[in-house]
Amino acid sequence: LERGGEGRITVVKSDVGNVLRIGDGLAFIISESDVEPLSGATLGTVTDAAVSALATAIAETREARDGRLMVAAAVWSGGATVVYLVLLVVLRFVGRVVTRRMLRLADSAAEKVRIGGTEVLSRRRAIGFVRQLMRFGFWVLVLLLTYQWIGFVLGRFPFTRPWGEQLNEFLITTTVDLLT
Repeated sequence: LERGGEGRITVVKSDVGNVLRIGDGLAFIISESDVEPLSGATLGTVTDAAVSALATAIAETREARDGRLMVAAAVWSGGATVVYLVLLVVLRFVGRVVTRRMLRLADSAAEKVRIGGTEVLSRRRAIGFVRQLMRFGFWVLVLLLTYQWIGFVLGRFPFTRPWGEQLNEFLITTTVDLLT
């Protein structure tokens, strides 16, 4: 890749296996011994997977060396950071409003729960429980928002893209597993 050129990948079949070339240079050779027989893979499928991975590596190496693309990634990350901070402020404001309403509701509900004129549900405990529940919900939302922001920002840059993709994939997979 440092030699320049278009970085075209070619596969040449030989008696030792499939030779992968980038431009006119040798990249590596995939032989029959590289194929795991129990996996059901063939020399062709392993070669196709290697070509795909090599093409991704070439594209991301070029992207990392392209200043214009790195500036664009930095701009996207900066924009995402501004949106993240605005969402945190909005979430804080909405959290306070919802907490006040829930506390009023808990206060009025606690007064109504009486048996024979005796208070069954302590107002102080009901209000404390609602306050803690709302605080917990707020922090869960902050953590989810932060997780998504980190995944997005890491996914913008070629060097950290695998981390960002794994974060997002992990969250989606875990959510689907929990819902299932």
